[in-house]
Amino acid sequence: SMLADPSSHTWNLVYIARLVPIKGLLDLLDSMSMLRESGHGNVHLHVLGPTEHDPGYRDMCLQKIKALDLEDMVTIYGTVNVREMLHEFDLLVLPSYNEGQPIVVLEAMAAGIPTVGSDVGGMSQLVGDDLVTPDGRTWGPCGELLEPGDIVAMADKVQAVIGNVDRYRSYSTNARGRVEDFFQLHEVMSSYNKIYRMLGNMGE
Repeated sequence: SMLADPSSHTWNLVYIARLVPIKGLLDLLDSMSMLRESGHGNVHLHVLGPTEHDPGYRDMCLQKIKALDLEDMVTIYGTVNVREMLHEFDLLVLPSYNEGQPIVVLEAMAAGIPTVGSDVGGMSQLVGDDLVTPDGRTWGPCGELLEPGDIVAMADKVQAVIGNVDRYRSYSTNARGRVEDFFQLHEVMSSYNKIYRMLGNMGE
């Protein structure tokens, strides 16, 4: 459906993190506005994660959504069951200034969802670098990386992924292959729900 007629498809972008400054949502809102201004308004950003850790920052985000007239392009859900919803999304966007090796990226990869995100922590290994299996199979990238805070690059790279069906399809295939061949997802998953429960009551 999406791949048959990409132009009429609404591309569902997902941000999965607490609403705190280090996770970069304010930047991402600017990028969403840029996408629409450049004629790529067929995107919708779904914001999943606790909103109560930094009420001042949350309010800044809400004010920016209003100021940029993005109400029709951004939905803020608060705390939800991420795994139940993940299949609804086309692209994970991760504008963080700081990450380790984000579980949420692995979870998206397992679902065949490409990532556009900041090149921080272990992101280049997860998403960007070619990975070669012991028997010589190479898995290419499963998304695009950018310097944190570069709102123009975020908009451009989102457009580069969703604007090219072949690229999107290869990133999606690579996402699954990389997880299966390199990242022991079953081990990761056992700690996944624990981590999300922790996020529910964790400050920055």
